[in-house]
This record gives sequence, C-alpha cells and structure tokens, in this order.
Amino acid sequence: MFKALLRALAILFIISVTVSAQADGPSIRLDPMVVQRSVIPGETFSYTLYIENDDRFNSLNLEISVADLNEDINGIYTLKPSKSTPYSLADWISIEQNQLSVPPGALREVTVKVSVPRGVSGGRYGAVVFSIKPNDTGDELGSLGSSLFTFQAVSVLELTITGAAPKMEAYATSFDAKPSSEFPMLRSKVGDSAMVFTVTVENMGNIHIVSKGTLIIYTTDGRRVAEYPLGGGRGVIIPGATVAMMTVIKKPLPAGTYKAKAIIDYKTRRPIVTELDFEVEENLIASDNNKQLPLSRFIVQPQEIEVNLRPGALKTFILEVINRGEERVTLEPSILPLIFDIYGNILPKEERIKEGFDWMELNEQLISINPGQSKRIRLSARPPKDAKGGYYADIIFTSVNEGSQTETGVSLLIFVGDESTHEIRGSVKITNVEEVTDALNIDLIFTNEGTFHLNTSVELILNRIYPQVEEEGGLIIPGRTERLASVKVPTSENPVLPGAERAFNFMVPTNLEEGQYELAVRIDYGGDEPTIAKLGLNIERGD
Repeated sequence: MFKALLRALAILFIISVTVSAQADGPSIRLDPMVVQRSVIPGETFSYTLYIENDDRFNSLNLEISVADLNEDINGIYTLKPSKSTPYSLADWISIEQNQLSVPPGALREVTVKVSVPRGVSGGRYGAVVFSIKPNDTGDELGSLGSSLFTFQAVSVLELTITGAAPKMEAYATSFDAKPSSEFPMLRSKVGDSAMVFTVTVENMGNIHIVSKGTLIIYTTDGRRVAEYPLGGGRGVIIPGATVAMMTVIKKPLPAGTYKAKAIIDYKTRRPIVTELDFEVEENLIASDNNKQLPLSRFIVQPQEIEVNLRPGALKTFILEVINRGEERVTLEPSILPLIFDIYGNILPKEERIKEGFDWMELNEQLISINPGQSKRIRLSARPPKDAKGGYYADIIFTSVNEGSQTETGVSLLIFVGDESTHEIRGSVKITNVEEVTDALNIDLIFTNEGTFHLNTSVELILNRIYPQVEEEGGLIIPGRTERLASVKVPTSENPVLPGAERAFNFMVPTNLEEGQYELAVRIDYGGDEPTIAKLGLNIERGD
C-alpha cells in the first residue's frame, strides 16, 4: 500500500503553484516522461517529445527550457537550475526552439539533440521542461480574486555512459523501526499500531542505481519470522541522493525481541546488508527503544578472489578494509560458507552453517579503523592434504554497534587440485511457459553439474514456425522460420556453484496468433560448448 502511495507521489508531472487559489489548470499530455539511454563518449543522438493540448478550446503557449535534477528522500525528482549539479547534462542538450504554441486539441513534436563529449563516464541527468506562461492561465495578476499559476510538464533524461567502468557505490546510512502513529500520511491507511521500517540509502557513486530491497525478520535465536519487500519511489537513486526505502507491516508481531535484516540489491556483486534489533511490546513496536541509528559505511577490496591451490599448500591473501564514514568503525570478521539462493543472491548469514573452514584464518579478530583510513587484513588458507575440488567461503565483516549492524565481505573461490581436473558441465531446462495478455512468461533452470563454479550468460529466442505446404497442382511452398523475439542476459555477477541451480525468468511481450512456435534457450558458461534447450509450442485459438 505504502509503495503504491510513493509511486503516485513520484509522477513526473509537476505543477508549481506560485499563489495558491482554486483554478482549473490546462490539460497537457507529454510523452515520454522518462527517457533512458546508454551512450558512448563522443556520441550524438536525437529523440522526439510529443506534447498534446487536451483543451479543445484554448491554445497553449509554452516556454521550453532545460533543468537539472535533484532527488528527495522519497525518491521523487525535483527540478534544479540548469548546470547547478555535479551530474548535469544541460550543456549537452540542444533544442531548436525555446517557445512552442499548441492549438486546441493539437499534438506537436519537439526534437531534442544530445551531444555527449569525450572523456566522460558514469551517469548524467536532466530534464526538458515545458512551462505555460502565467498570463495564459487566466486573468492578469493583480485582478481581484485572480491567481498566478506556473504549470510545468517535465520529461526526464537519464544517461548511462558506457565504455568505462562506472563507480557503483552505495551505503545504508540509517535504519529505524517506528509505529505508524508517527507517520501522519500513513495513519489514515493503516491505523496507529502498524510497524514501519525505514532504511535510507545514499548513492556515493557516479551513476544511478536501481535498488530492490528485502526486509527479513528473525527471532534472537535466528529463526526466520517473515519476509517483506522494501521500496521507495521508482527504485532509482541518482548520484549524491539519499532515498528512504520502507516497509509497512500491518499485523503486529507478538511481544518480544527481534532482529530486522535489510538486504538491498543494486546490481553489484554484493548487496547492502544492515541489521537492527527492535522490541515489540503488547502488539506495538516500542518506539522509545527503536530510534533511528546511524550506520557504519565501509568497503572491503577485492570483492572476490579466485585461485587454484595445491593440497597442503599455504596461501596468503591481503584484504583492504576502507572506512568511508565519518566515525571510527569497529568490525568483527567471520568465515562462513558461500551459498547463493536459486536467483543468485547471497543467503543471509543466519541461514548458513558456520563449520567447514577451520583451515582458513584471519590475522585479526577485531578491527578498528578511523574515518577515511584503511587497514590491511591477512587471510591465510592451507587446504588439507586430502582436499579436492571446489571450496567456497564468504569472509564477512560486521560492524560492532549497539542495536544496529552493517555487513559486507569478500567471496573466496578456491579450487584445490590441478586445473586439468576441472569438470565444467551444465544443463538447462525450460520448466514453465505461460501465456498471459500480450506476453509469454518463461521460466528456466540451469544446473551446474560439474566440480567448478560457473558464470552464465543467457540468450532466449522465440521463433514462428511455418511448415512446408503442398498446394493443389503440386506446388510446394517450403517451410520457414521467423524470429519474433530475442532476449539476452549478460554474464551473471555471482557464479553458480557446483551442484547448485540458478533460475531465470523472462516475460517476452508478444501477441501470438494461432500456429506453431519454438522457444530456444542457449546458456554459455565456459564449457566446450553451450547448453541448449528447445520447446515447441502449438497455439490454438477457439471461436
């Protein structure tokens, strides 16, 4: 419910009221409202904006300008003066006209040209703004009972510059749990006793991130109670912005002490993970004990280590822990098995066993780092003499705070033995195909059948099959195949471990006519040849 409310607030049609009063404003349609492009340095491209005057009796006189974007705590874009933000693209945009007249009921086109300079990287953000002149909205300013309104229709431009590795770096800055009675905008929807969990996420990189959050509630002894989505705005967080991601739990938990874990994926190798201890008293969250707590901000480099070792051989790795926050941070490291779920997400540490890696050791068990400084930690690994095959560990660093924690870590991928003994083998199955309105939902399962971890890239195609036809008189029309759709998924961030499965889910937009079709999926994973699965479909339409 709350996520729907945030989405409604995030509509990018802005009406700025200079002097508040009643008035029926003009009706404008602008398309598209959001333009997303991936470009390379030095590229120039153009796109068209369509603006329609829904008023069938009055013309619209518009001023066209370019503005920068800001993003508030609710994930809503607001306008800033042109060239006023670090990630402005105002200098890159050119529009042929700065004024436009749209007759009653008419549609007009505006061409926007974007010239990307060389030597840039990351993301750039801005907006094309259509403003209605104040004197077009009613009486002249100063008349008795009159008002001045400024109406603005906004089309946002989000650019991703490819060719150079973007800096994707985000942190949870706070985590709190409060009753809904403290949120006036929620009280009328969910009452006073719902529980509201809020994680604020700051984007410290140079490109926007797309965040997807999950909130998991545990008991103090690690038993999972429930899982909920965390959301905020469109899920897009531009550089420099801090956005709140929220979950509202309407049904109170039984009285007791709990732990809330927020996991926020933003398409990097490791998600943001933070924890909060909270109390529930008589079916109401105890707000006095659940105040907003600042969180530690730190990273560990490298994020992944992949190595071959001989049985019994000692190998040492250096991990660098960097404090990105403004306070001294104290961290406690631990070594756990590396386990991914079927979708490639790292399982929460509460759901992983803690045994099996006594041949790995860290040189420090408690680490303190001052703001802006880093510390090198030595990790030693000596596989047993009878060790063989793949071993996968997760070196987790958890902040030591009262009531809240943040964690991140390093994935350690070790293969013990000669590389020639690697068994690289995988298979794929199409497990489900469901036809919905104007689309096909398709589910795949890839299985790692070898002894070595695999990174996958997936290609799915949908073909229309026209069988051979023999007409009267002996004329033969040969069969043919027509490709209707093709979807590619780039190489996965996290590998598929030996014996594990990885699920892939697709929705292919298409309106299938009656006839024969074929689905074909190809997964490349580093083997001598890809694994391929095909499935024939026969679509029949009733009268």
